[in-house]
Amino acid sequence: TMKKSILFLGMLFFANNAWPLDVYLDYQTEFYDLFDPGEEWDAVDSDQVKTRISTLVSQDLSSYGITLTANQGEAEITVEIGGNDVNGFGVAHPFIGAFFYDENPHAHVFPRTFASHAEWQGASASFERIGQAMANTICHEIGHLLNLWHAYQFSCYDPYDSNALHSPYY
Repeated sequence: TMKKSILFLGMLFFANNAWPLDVYLDYQTEFYDLFDPGEEWDAVDSDQVKTRISTLVSQDLSSYGITLTANQGEAEITVEIGGNDVNGFGVAHPFIGAFFYDENPHAHVFPRTFASHAEWQGASASFERIGQAMANTICHEIGHLLNLWHAYQFSCYDPYDSNALHSPYY
C-alpha cells in the first residue's frame, strides 16, 4: 500500500543517510526530586537510571550518526528531563520537524508522568524499567524533531486530501 511504501522509503533514507548530530540530556531538578526519601522512586538510584538512559539512547541512535554530548553548547538538540504533563510522557518543541526549521529544537520528557503510573511504581520501579521507558520516549521525541511522524498518523492517508495533516492523533 501507499502508506507502507512511504514508511519503507523513510526507513531506507534514515538507515543510509546518517548525519553527525549531538544531543544533550538536561536533567532538571524535578527528575532528581523523584529519588528523594518519601518520593515515588526513593528505592531507585538516580545515577543508575541516568546511565541506563544514556546507554540505551546511544545504542538506539548511534547508527544514525546521533550521539550524546556532555556539553550543552555543542548540542544541536537538547532534551529536558523533568516535570509532569497530564497529556503525555514527552513532547517535541516547538513542532515536528523543528530541527530543520528552528534555532532551538528541544524536547521535554516528563519523569513525574511516568512515576504516576503503576507500571513504574512499587516493585515495578527499577532502574531498568524506568530507564528503558524514558530512553524510548527520548528517542521518540528526537524522531519528531527530525520530522518523523507516528506510523498511525495517516491511517487513511490521501495525498489529495487537505485534511491529511490534521489528524486527531497528535
